Amino acid sequence: MKDLLERKLWRVNGFVALLAVVAAYAAAIWLFVPLAPKVEASGPSLAFFADLAFFVLASLAMGGFFIVQPNEAKVFTFFGRYAGSAREPGFSWTNPFVKKRSVTLKAKNFGSQVLKVNDAHGNPIEIGAIVVWRVTDSAKALFNVEDYESFVN
Repeated sequence: MKDLLERKLWRVNGFVALLAVVAAYAAAIWLFVPLAPKVEASGPSLAFFADLAFFVLASLAMGGFFIVQPNEAKVFTFFGRYAGSAREPGFSWTNPFVKKRSVTLKAKNFGSQVLKVNDAHGNPIEIGAIVVWRVTDSAKALFNVEDYESFVN
């Protein structure tokens, strides 16, 4: 089996994409207003279908917006296949058919229980450990183990 490596997701600046979606909604309204008073006996015109296409495409595109917070990564899957990860904080847009999952990149602590053991000379000592860890590869954290937080524990 091939080793899964984190790769960068294709994405667009969210504000540019939002401007395009608003323009598509505006085009749908602009096409619909002249059509509203006209009712043709032969059925809907080609302009009506163009208007409907603008509205449907703009509505589908709304599902592609996402926000990545600082110290967070988003992992995307496209119909069950790993599509990529986004680590840079900000507002972005990508394919609206991907599923988004968040992974925190913050440092976390895990403290083990104190154990009583004997050293090489038979002297009793107590040992314990505090492990500081963080996710470095978001794809491996989500796909190579079932629950990465309990895996560390």
